[in-house]
Amino acid sequence: FGSSHLGSRAPSQLVPPAPPQQPPRPASPPLAAGGGLEAPMSPAKLLPAALAAALLCVLAFLLLGPGRGGLDTGSAAYRAVNDSDLWAPCGEGSGGDGPQVRALAVARRMWAAGHRAFDVPVLQLATDLQLRWTSEAERIFSEHYQRMQFPPQGCAEAAGVSGFVAAQVNIHWGMGSALRDVSNQLLFGLLSRQTVVWDNSTFIDPGGFGACAEGRFWVESCYFQPFSGCQEAYERGLMGQPAQSLPNTGGLSLEVAMNSSWFLQQSQGLWDELLAKRAVSYHFCGAAVLQGEAVESFLRRAGPSFEHAQRLSMLRSLLLRVAFRPNEALQERTGELVAAARLPSLHERGPMLALHVRRTDKRKDFRGRSVAASLSKVGTGQSVSSFRSLVGWLEREAGAAASFFLMSDDPRTFREEVYEALKGFFADGSIPRAQSSFVSAGSVSRLDGEALDAGHETWQHKRELYRDVLAEALAAGRYASHVVGCGSAGITQLIAQLIGGRVGVDPNLVGLWEDDPVTERFVRLHLPGAGAAAAAAGRQDI
Repeated sequence: FGSSHLGSRAPSQLVPPAPPQQPPRPASPPLAAGGGLEAPMSPAKLLPAALAAALLCVLAFLLLGPGRGGLDTGSAAYRAVNDSDLWAPCGEGSGGDGPQVRALAVARRMWAAGHRAFDVPVLQLATDLQLRWTSEAERIFSEHYQRMQFPPQGCAEAAGVSGFVAAQVNIHWGMGSALRDVSNQLLFGLLSRQTVVWDNSTFIDPGGFGACAEGRFWVESCYFQPFSGCQEAYERGLMGQPAQSLPNTGGLSLEVAMNSSWFLQQSQGLWDELLAKRAVSYHFCGAAVLQGEAVESFLRRAGPSFEHAQRLSMLRSLLLRVAFRPNEALQERTGELVAAARLPSLHERGPMLALHVRRTDKRKDFRGRSVAASLSKVGTGQSVSSFRSLVGWLEREAGAAASFFLMSDDPRTFREEVYEALKGFFADGSIPRAQSSFVSAGSVSRLDGEALDAGHETWQHKRELYRDVLAEALAAGRYASHVVGCGSAGITQLIAQLIGGRVGVDPNLVGLWEDDPVTERFVRLHLPGAGAAAAAAGRQDI
């Protein structure tokens, strides 16, 4: 993912605030893609407004529910949702060497901020400010990261001045969840201005990780270049005792995702620098750059949990490009996939859509909590059914896809009848499919139905499986314009963050989630025949 590669707002009031004043339409300054991967973005054009009829307040309550969700909402001003909130068609092109990447303006849960399956992410409305950034933002972020993780004054001296953090990441969940844990830990260290290292208890060996980890931190040793220049100094006892410890999947690092007040306060210095250097900007549907009081007024109305989720989505995208640099083995595996799946040539045809079919045992992640209808059964049928309306709406708003990259950890997803069903969702009925052979022809392909339904946490060969999953995500992040997948799945979140980091836009704006009832209800209301088509697809034996 390095640059060389690639709380919720629920209505407590029934009257929404006045919509923000639509700004004039000067052309936006070009947005350079992060890390030089893409050419600067072309100026956006505002499309005509449409469908302004208000929904009943009762519908707003059903869409959003009364709860505050997983994030600290603080003093957030909750808002009801009407039709104009749900839909404000717009687009922003990335231009340059590839197809356009258009921001998808629709009400959604902000899964790309990086949440656990049982959290309730913040609501993002179609009329909310869109956050974008330039390659300068990546450069600034990289400088802050390098100072913390590779301190120029030396590790022992840095530890003596500001202390350091010792973290743990064990394999209790899937690869996407493990990366989220590491992301939380690295961001906690960055925002609290302390170097992060990983202690020896982090190493475990279920599924052959010992072959690459050799007793060290498995995420780093098996897949990535070093996250810190101080790991060796820590292991040799040259840094003393850590000021804080971050346990696996919890502890203080959860402040990053769960505490809006802490996160906004700790990140404000970095954010002020990004604003001062015009490395970030705010837009309404790509129409104009907004600064100053207009932005502050809107963010005050939206509430701290929204600003938190939006800012965190961006920082996760930047962190992937700056910190998560694939090691040689992962780079090689990604190259094999890209060549075998013909991704460069398909990319030249036009926009490529990544379709990620969530893992078969996804409902386990909810730990007994309410599960979205599309995740209630194992197998591929319900996901494929949900994709029909999402793909149809995406093509209507962002343009027809020229190909799609199909991803799943279940080889049953790659059966011909599934492909035929998916092809029927696109405007081009003969649209070509790209896929890797990692799952469909590897060791997983020999598992029986019972083992597949149990999910990948029960499978063997995890080291190879996780490597292949990362390679697929890297490839999708480099070549896809959008992702349709499962918002509560860490890999779908990862792909959205990679795409967002590549083109410099809030990763929530490049994805649609099958398990998001807000978006699902919107699509059924506004895409003709979506409800009947989805029901018909759901009856197919796939």
